Amino acid sequence: MKENILELNKLSKKIGNKSIIDNVSIEVKKGEIFGLVGPNGSGKTTLIRMIVGLISKSEGQIKFNGEDVSNNINKVLDKIGVIIENPDMYPYLSGYMNLYLFSKMSLNDIDKERVDLILKKCGLDEVKFNKVKTYSLGMRQRLGIAQALVHDPNLIILDEPTNGLDPSGILELRDYLKELKSSGKSIVISSHLLSEMQLICDRAAFLEKGKVVKVVDLNNKTSLFNYKEFIVDKAEEAAHILEKNSIEYKYINEENIQISIDQEAIPDIITLLNNSGVRVYYIKDLVVQLEEEYFNIKQVEGLA
Repeated sequence: MKENILELNKLSKKIGNKSIIDNVSIEVKKGEIFGLVGPNGSGKTTLIRMIVGLISKSEGQIKFNGEDVSNNINKVLDKIGVIIENPDMYPYLSGYMNLYLFSKMSLNDIDKERVDLILKKCGLDEVKFNKVKTYSLGMRQRLGIAQALVHDPNLIILDEPTNGLDPSGILELRDYLKELKSSGKSIVISSHLLSEMQLICDRAAFLEKGKVVKVVDLNNKTSLFNYKEFIVDKAEEAAHILEKNSIEYKYINEENIQISIDQEAIPDIITLLNNSGVRVYYIKDLVVQLEEEYFNIKQVEGLA
C-alpha cells in the first residue's frame, strides 16, 4: 500500500456561524493524481488555501509526509508547488525573468538551466524573453504552472490549471502531469471540468457546499462507475426494496433500474428482488461517466 503524502483530518473552516469547509478528511497517496471535483463555490479553492497556509483552519489537522504542517509551514511549503486561480506576474518583465526571480525565493539552489528546462516543458521556450504583458491568458497560466514546478516539489497543487488553455494546451498539460506522476511526483488538481478529471486522475473527491460527498477510484472500472442495469417488471417497486436494504441505485423508468454493485453481488440482488415479487428479465453492464456519477450523487444526497 502506498504511503500518504498529504492527509487532511476533519478539517473545517468557519466564518462566524457559517461553515465554508465542513469536516473534510482526505488522503493523497504518493505518486498519484488526486482530483478535487465540484462546482464553483463548493470549497475547492478554500481547501487549497488552507493546505498551503494562506488562510487559517478552524478545526482539524493537515499532515505532509506524516508531519503536522503547523509545526513548520515554511519548510513544508518549499516541498510543495502550487498555483491558485490566476497567478500574479510582473507584467513588464519577461516570462524568463519572472520565473528566475521566483526561483530565488526557494530554499533550494535553482540554476538557470532548471529555469530554461521548466519553461520549455511548459511550452514557453519561444516566448520566454517576451514581456508577460504581451502573454495571452493561456500563456500566463502556463507560466503559473512553471512557477509551481521550478523548485522541483514533491507535491504539486493546481487550482483550475486548464483555465485559458485551448484544447491542444489542455492535452499537453495532461501529458505533462502524467509524466510528472511517472517520475514519482504527487499531484492534487481541482477543476469543474469533470470529463478532463476522469482522463487524468487516479482518484477524485466530490465536494459540495464544503463537504466531501464521496471519494471515487477512477482507475477501478468495477468500482462506483460500474453500474448493472436490471430490466425488471416493476422498477419502482424494486427501487423501494433496494432503498429499504441500503443498496445504491438509480431509478430510470418503469422497466429499468441501475444498481451500483460488484459482479459477485448479482445473485443476491436477483434473489432479493424475486423473493419480493419483482421479476428480473435481463442484466447488462453500464459504465457511468464522471458527469453522470456526480449528478447522481447530488440527487442521492439531496443536493441537486
